[in-house]
Amino acid sequence: MRGAFAVLAVLLTLATLAGCGGGGENNEALDDSAPLAPEEANSVTIRVSGTEGTAYVGDYGTLNVEDDLLTVEGTLGDEPEKLEVEGDISEGVIAFFQKTQPGGEKLKVEIRAEDQTIIESTSYAELGETSLNWLPPERAFDEVLPGEENLPEEETSP
Repeated sequence: MRGAFAVLAVLLTLATLAGCGGGGENNEALDDSAPLAPEEANSVTIRVSGTEGTAYVGDYGTLNVEDDLLTVEGTLGDEPEKLEVEGDISEGVIAFFQKTQPGGEKLKVEIRAEDQTIIESTSYAELGETSLNWLPPERAFDEVLPGEENLPEEETSP
C-alpha cells in the first residue's frame, strides 16, 4: 500500500506543477520570518489534525529523488500529529494524506516552516484526501509533465 500512495503522491505533485507552486489553502498571514521557499527553511514539519478519532494514512517527504517518502498511519487524538521532514528540502516538500474510514470528520494537513503554516488543506469528504506541495519558485513552472515531452511546440505568428 505504501508504494501506491507514494506513486499517487508523486503523480499529484506533478499534476500540480503545471498550475501553481502549491495546493490547498493558506488562511494565515505569514510574518517576515517565514521562508518564501523550501531552501530558505531551517526545518519543515507536517502537522496532521482534525476530528479526534479520525483514522488516516499518509506519505510525506521531500521531492529530492534520493530521499524516500515516509508513510504513516494513525488515528487523530486531541493534539495535532507533528512529523519532521528530513532530507534535502531544497527541491520541495510533499504531503498526501487520506482518511481510511468513511465519515464526514475533518482531516487537516499543513506544511509548516519556522513554526508557521506555509500551506494547508482540509477535507470533510467520506474518504477525503489532501495533497500539498511546497516548491521553490523556479521549479513551479519549469517541469515537464509525463507525456508532454512529445507535444509539438506552439507556433507563433510572425
